[in-house]
Amino acid sequence: MGFFKPNIENMLNRQDVEGLIKALKHKDFEVRKRAADALSKIGDAKAVESLIGALRDEDSGVRMEAAKILGKIGDAGTVEPLINAMADKNTDVRKTSEKALVDIAGRIGPAAKAVIPALRAALGDNNPKVREASARALAKIGVDEAATRATLLERLKDSNAKVRKAAAVAIGGELGNIYPNVERLHTDCRWDAVPRLVKIGKAAVPALVVTLNYQGRNSSSVCGGAAEALGKIGDARAVEPLIQALKDKDDDIRRNAAEALGKIGDVRATEETIDWLFRSVDLELQNQEELKSWTETMSNLFGDYTAFILRASRYIDTKYTETSSPGARYESGSYKYNLYQVKKAVRELCAIHSQISNNILRKVADRKDIKVIFSWSCENPGYDTLSFETQRQMAKKELERRSNPPYDPRAYLDKEAWKL
Repeated sequence: MGFFKPNIENMLNRQDVEGLIKALKHKDFEVRKRAADALSKIGDAKAVESLIGALRDEDSGVRMEAAKILGKIGDAGTVEPLINAMADKNTDVRKTSEKALVDIAGRIGPAAKAVIPALRAALGDNNPKVREASARALAKIGVDEAATRATLLERLKDSNAKVRKAAAVAIGGELGNIYPNVERLHTDCRWDAVPRLVKIGKAAVPALVVTLNYQGRNSSSVCGGAAEALGKIGDARAVEPLIQALKDKDDDIRRNAAEALGKIGDVRATEETIDWLFRSVDLELQNQEELKSWTETMSNLFGDYTAFILRASRYIDTKYTETSSPGARYESGSYKYNLYQVKKAVRELCAIHSQISNNILRKVADRKDIKVIFSWSCENPGYDTLSFETQRQMAKKELERRSNPPYDPRAYLDKEAWKL
């Protein structure tokens, strides 16, 4: 604008929207303020359309004033442009656009109804600034809709820390206490976060369930820590998500999920947990102490069958012997695998006549050989196959003696059936 001050009152009387928008660029603050007030008084479709265009003006001050005015007079058509303006490179424009949406939501009418669905959709925007601003706006508006709360819970696993925090604040309530501790699972202080989350208890479950699917820095520690906390809290809502975590690509997450399911002890988890034990190589119980610890962990799930299942599926008595001579340049050694306990467990299962025993023997009969380290030399492991053929044949013969009863996972669902 030039040196001379424009006549704002005259422009208002003439409904000169374009002139007033140009006045938003005037170097004099008082002129800019009066122009903004005049535009808010006009408030017709023409003014709204021009103000939406002004959200893309090269001058950040104009963009900010346009957002502010649209917050006062905007209709349903202004919601999406203001959502887009939350991605503006200028911080003040972003914050003003966010406030404008909150202002619109505070009024009655079609525009107000359009705000929350638009903000909910914006929680999935590619731009983290938009996701964060959307969550903050929802926090100010207040969240009652189940769909919006569910979307905000999903944002707790966002790769951006500011988005996660804004989502937690928007959900509110107990999450105000939960969020700082869930967030600590994303750091090296996981050991401190888990007991705090356990202390919070059942209120922490929804956030922890979402965190099970976190993909980002230290994801193994984060998801594993969430599983550990869920197991200690012991809420049944965690069972299905933990069962899904048994299929995770990460060994540690699968192991933590199995431990958590063992502690919760819900029979819905028995089949998937047994499948994990027999198909995976995640868990090596190398001595009696480790067997005892895992028996205690899983007994709430498998009852009197716990030790049989663990020894038949996982227990390998492993011994490492260093074979390099003193002063040798490279360390070398060998592993010896004693399958006595595995065979003993299968024999004991053969002496138990129940549908659960039938099922476990079927798992033994179908168990595949695994690749294990047999030697170590010059920092390079030597692999070979560990065969379970003897146990497979034992199980198959016993099943034949029983007329090959079909595998029936429904037997797992009776808690009483796990008693001997």
